[in-house]
Amino acid sequence: MGSLLTLTLKSLKKRLTDQPSIQIQQDLGYVTEVRFLFNAPAPESELLKFEETNQLFLPKDYKEFLLMHNGARLFIDEKSGASFDVLRISEVQENHQSLDYPEGWYPIAYGLESSVLVMNLNEITPHKRSNEYLFWLEPGESIEHATPLYMNFEIFLERLIISQGVEYWNWPIYKARHFYKANDLED
Repeated sequence: MGSLLTLTLKSLKKRLTDQPSIQIQQDLGYVTEVRFLFNAPAPESELLKFEETNQLFLPKDYKEFLLMHNGARLFIDEKSGASFDVLRISEVQENHQSLDYPEGWYPIAYGLESSVLVMNLNEITPHKRSNEYLFWLEPGESIEHATPLYMNFEIFLERLIISQGVEYWNWPIYKARHFYKANDLED
């Protein structure tokens, strides 16, 4: 059996072999066709250079993804123009520097409405899969207000695919009494 990351990507790609897109259902009955684009692998030398330059270790699962695909565009919805974009390692470095993130904090993906998936590498255990280093940052928020997701990249990606691209980490905050109001639905 392979890693969770390998199993997740293998299953998704199997669904895409006969067709360039798949139909999904998201929140509030929205049904659409989405596509996925995966970049070529990152050279290991580029990842080592990133680690040396920043004096840190990339998490094992995230590094595994980059060695398979140096970035990707997921859930590309032509109707709405939305997608979930995992950055190339060079873009991670560029965004870290240009957006003035604190030391050890790196943006690794952009979601809906310019939200950012951020990793905090300050307290990870190198070469261990179970690190919980991901945070979600809403547009305009400072890093101090980033929401901890309590997971690593491979768990995040598996759940994103299972939930069909929906921001599943926000589901617990919508209790029944708040859900209808937040979505302009009748109670």
